[in-house]
Amino acid sequence: NDMDQEGDEAENRLVSGSETFDEESDVQDEQYNEERIILAAFWVFGLINNFAFVVFLSAAENLLQNMAGVVLLAATVPGLLLKMTVGFWADRVSYNARIAWVCMASSVSFFIASEFHSTAVRVLGIVLMSLAGSLGEATFLALTSHFNRSTIGMWSSGTGGAGIVGAGSYVALTDWLGLSSRNALRFCGPTPLISGVVYFFIVNRRQNDKKRTETRHTMQFGFTETRQRLFASMLYVFIIPLMMVYYAEYTINQGILPTLDQFPSSNLTDSPILYARYQVLYQIGVFLSRSSVRWIQIPSSRLWLLPVLQFLNLAILMTEAVFRWTSRITIIYAFILWEGLLGGAAYVNSFDQVSQTTPKSDREWALSVATVGDGVGVLFAAITDSILECSIRKWQDRPCPS
Repeated sequence: NDMDQEGDEAENRLVSGSETFDEESDVQDEQYNEERIILAAFWVFGLINNFAFVVFLSAAENLLQNMAGVVLLAATVPGLLLKMTVGFWADRVSYNARIAWVCMASSVSFFIASEFHSTAVRVLGIVLMSLAGSLGEATFLALTSHFNRSTIGMWSSGTGGAGIVGAGSYVALTDWLGLSSRNALRFCGPTPLISGVVYFFIVNRRQNDKKRTETRHTMQFGFTETRQRLFASMLYVFIIPLMMVYYAEYTINQGILPTLDQFPSSNLTDSPILYARYQVLYQIGVFLSRSSVRWIQIPSSRLWLLPVLQFLNLAILMTEAVFRWTSRITIIYAFILWEGLLGGAAYVNSFDQVSQTTPKSDREWALSVATVGDGVGVLFAAITDSILECSIRKWQDRPCPS
């Protein structure tokens, strides 16, 4: 009868609606899982890309004794020069080629630093690491423009994690396991290849599935008239504040901290191990703040507060190096942790704000070009450190780096 027929139709609609809901739910679950995989991949990219840089800086006093500033200079200048030019040529080289070279060059840099005793050759290894890390940073940050903006936060968190994993690994291998610096570098050598595996077997495959390969994206590099105006505004709002934070930060790390090694309350006096422990504490601060952008965001109008606070940190630690106003190493630990928090916050919020405020058509280019800010700051710090460490040691009646 009619009532039975209407009941059957209603039941069929209910079943059909239930099936449609299940299909939509499955699609949403699949998309959610895909997003989680991509976010995890960018965390790994950040971790591995900065791993070599952190390990080399942690090993600075052993690679080139009393020449931490020289190590920083070699780790900075080549990469900065590359960052200054990447906006002109990156679109001519595929992501596949760039990432493959980054992974191989970074791994080879460990081999060079560990297998050769010559100062010049070790510097060459550091230079290669610098080029690989800088190209990796510019490339992976540009790649985030093809995905959810959360990938910037995950990349930044990964770079912060590199500090803990890199410095912590070096301390664990040398301090706890008793390996020599050379053997520790040998052990770390294959690590950069992990990024290649993650990119080619996970991220790149998903890009191809969605027809977003590096040869098909529509973003173009180069300085158009519009981008010249965009760069001018980025210079004041993002690049210069980031540069100043990094200048103060790396002046502390490579010019001042190597001279803060004589504390009665510590059983580590005049030891590279104490310097490595400083690096671990600093990197913990960096990791915490670089991972915080999901909960704490600093608007672009307030980014200038960060260099002011970091320069205050620089002044305080400089007075400790010269006048030794405290004998408690825990006070120095607190300032180093605060230094890392400020530096990490400047990095992640600068790139997050670039991504938010830049038109989509220019976002890939802007993210790549903005990396010059931290590079310039580290370069100026390296130049300062090459003079500063020696000056402080003379004031302390100790020999200068030879």
